[in-house]
Amino acid sequence: MEKIKFIMAAKTDVGLERTNNEDNFQVTSNLEDNQWTWLNDEQCTLSEKGILLAVADGMGGMNAGEVASEIAINTIKDYFKEDKLTKDVLKNTDSINKYMKTAIVAADLCIKQAGHHNPDLSGMGTTIVLAWIIKDNLYVAWCGDSRAYVYNPEIGLNQLSKDHSYVQKLVDEGKLSKENAFDHPNSNIITRSLGDVNHTAVPDCLNTPYKLCKDDIVMLCTDGLSGMIRDEQIQSIIEENQSSMSNCIDALIQGAYGGGGADNITIALCKILTDTSNKPVMLKQTASIKQPKKSKVKLWVILACLVGVLVGLAVGYIYFSQMSTPKQPSKPLQEKTNTATKHFGHTKEANSTDRKNTSVKTADKQKLNTANKQKTVTGGKSAIKVTKPASVNTDNNTENASQQENTSKTVTPVPATKKVTTTVQQGATQNTNKKTTTPVKKKQ
Repeated sequence: MEKIKFIMAAKTDVGLERTNNEDNFQVTSNLEDNQWTWLNDEQCTLSEKGILLAVADGMGGMNAGEVASEIAINTIKDYFKEDKLTKDVLKNTDSINKYMKTAIVAADLCIKQAGHHNPDLSGMGTTIVLAWIIKDNLYVAWCGDSRAYVYNPEIGLNQLSKDHSYVQKLVDEGKLSKENAFDHPNSNIITRSLGDVNHTAVPDCLNTPYKLCKDDIVMLCTDGLSGMIRDEQIQSIIEENQSSMSNCIDALIQGAYGGGGADNITIALCKILTDTSNKPVMLKQTASIKQPKKSKVKLWVILACLVGVLVGLAVGYIYFSQMSTPKQPSKPLQEKTNTATKHFGHTKEANSTDRKNTSVKTADKQKLNTANKQKTVTGGKSAIKVTKPASVNTDNNTENASQQENTSKTVTPVPATKKVTTTVQQGATQNTNKKTTTPVKKKQ
């Protein structure tokens, strides 16, 4: 692989409100010469042992914070001397990460020792973040809330580190959204740092190094930048000033001023100029502001989806319209119902007539029988003597029938009349019955 070329720049600023600068930093364009020197925007070639960027944000009041950050940076410089970067250190990712953590823990110990020997420095502390570039790999380690980012024109700004802070803890627990974390009133409380006499420093690092790509811009900064303006604004400033790292830092500082400039501002940048054949990706530990560009969807796919949506809406409208409108019986059903009603009425009338006719016939028959009976009264009781009907020959049929008809018309027994009346009333009652049916720690 072709040796990587890069440009870099670094700067610190006191800000608008502070009278002293407690931040510190150091970068080197070549870890093999032990010079710890660089020139802003000078094109350099990456050596075998790579380059290092380090930024620290001191705290503790008065000059104590400045002392703590300086001790941390000097300890890192000592650990990254050329002769200490042996093959065992550079062997693999695990050995490199372990060495970076060891250097940070050593800086923590040095700060505590200085505070122990000098009571005026008691309680001082600092954050720290390191970026070590070897070949096309970016290794990052940190303790506190100073941050490491990488910007690429294709994926935007990608935060590589995760703050050791009270607010970040709330975000991790789901009690606070990342969008609201920036404005949280306790955003200056950190949970890990160097120099804390109650705890040994516990640094973090990327488990997998970030694969550098052409036009990547690596940025380390204190919260004098990330705490003053949002990541969206940082990204916008880098996009507009990515040709010069020196100009980009100045623009970022001005952006922090615009956000209030209430803290010291320290920034270190390094831009990769060589095509490394790697593609920019987001690390799982972080979230990018700008998503990777997506391929364009063909027009016909969009049209097909639109037509499908319109058809679905039309079908849904028709369905719910029918559901909301009371159902009317169809015409054949109506005719059938009306016919059944008429037929039922006709049957009722016919049944009534049949009952009347049957009653009349019964009465006539009784009249005829009465005519053929002989009544005798004995002891106050009625006795009926049944006699055989008179013999009737063929010639006298007509005369006898006439006599019987006259007799039936003349004789109207009271019991027969009562029986007819009772029969009609029972029929009416039955028809009437048929009708009636119903259904912690705080930075200064």
